[in-house]
Amino acid sequence: VRVLLRQEGALVPVGPQPEREYDSNLAELVYQSWEAAGRGTDHFPDAASLYLPLVGSHGRLGVLEIHPNEPARFKEPAMSWLLHTFAAQAALAIERVSAAPPEARAAIT
Repeated sequence: VRVLLRQEGALVPVGPQPEREYDSNLAELVYQSWEAAGRGTDHFPDAASLYLPLVGSHGRLGVLEIHPNEPARFKEPAMSWLLHTFAAQAALAIERVSAAPPEARAAIT
């Protein structure tokens, strides 16, 4: 999993980074379209990862990249629902932390 947040007009990876590269063009497309793309979707289904928009209560925050161990499972409706739900909850958590005072953010991270 990789989190890409919008900072100064670009999607920037945050936190510990997997060694593999990510598709920055696909991530940008997901951010701009507000729709999932990549593995298990109708948009770029042959991509190595699934890219989900991170949408908080005040709009788009970034993109969540999920690289599967078992790519076939991403086609299962229950897995898709679970991943979209996780992305929505992650976006709300990121939004909440971002709104916290700097002292509180330092304690969280």
